[in-house]
Amino acid sequence: MQRAVQLALLRKSDLIILSVVKPGFTGRDTMTGEDEKLARFHRQLIYKCFPPDGITVESTPSPEAVYRATSNGNMRIESKIEHGDPVDKICDVAERMKAELVLVGNRGLGEAGTLVLGSVSENVVRKCSRSVVVVKGEGS
Repeated sequence: MQRAVQLALLRKSDLIILSVVKPGFTGRDTMTGEDEKLARFHRQLIYKCFPPDGITVESTPSPEAVYRATSNGNMRIESKIEHGDPVDKICDVAERMKAELVLVGNRGLGEAGTLVLGSVSENVVRKCSRSVVVVKGEGS
């Protein structure tokens, strides 16, 4: 998140925070209330990266809220939660929003984890029609 904020500030562009909930075997969310948990997580990330007095909420806080960071220019920050295959949804949203750049995290599962689970970040790089940057996590 910090890298995304830094790049958005440098480019004087807006920021979209996207989380994708992958359906369980039943086709439903794996946990009830997952959207609200992710919305709270997004809010925490935003308030961690910007001074609290420099953030205004433009829409009612919900799973898809819009914030404005007024302390660092006038950045629009949109919180989005989608449901489905993470790779497909990330690529679809990037295309739909005409994203200049897509940043994806890499949890560093290692060779065995990637072999068994696949790598969302690797597949986004391969599939997305937009430029993609992979940001390594601290434990990677």
